[in-house]
Amino acid sequence: VGLRNSDALVGYDRVIALRHDHLDALWRRATLLHALGRLAEALEGVERLLRLNDALVAAVRLRGVLLAELGRRQEAVVAFDRALTLDPHDADTLSNRGNQLCA
Repeated sequence: VGLRNSDALVGYDRVIALRHDHLDALWRRATLLHALGRLAEALEGVERLLRLNDALVAAVRLRGVLLAELGRRQEAVVAFDRALTLDPHDADTLSNRGNQLCA
């Protein structure tokens, strides 16, 4: 982990320690962990975020992406289906869902 990424994770953790419901810090932490390839941690983070607000399309989609990358394709399709109930016209979700059905 580069110094900046490490510092960012520490910063997000500090914010979350102060305010466990800080959606932006939870989101940024999960996306950074995803970018770093720390998939299980990213999934745990996005699921924590979704427990606070399950109507965030991007977070539901990211959950599907993470599940797919972890090889949990059926669960990924369910997550993409959930995201599509929130935004049926989301092209990224439609594409991700289709990729899982073809895999």
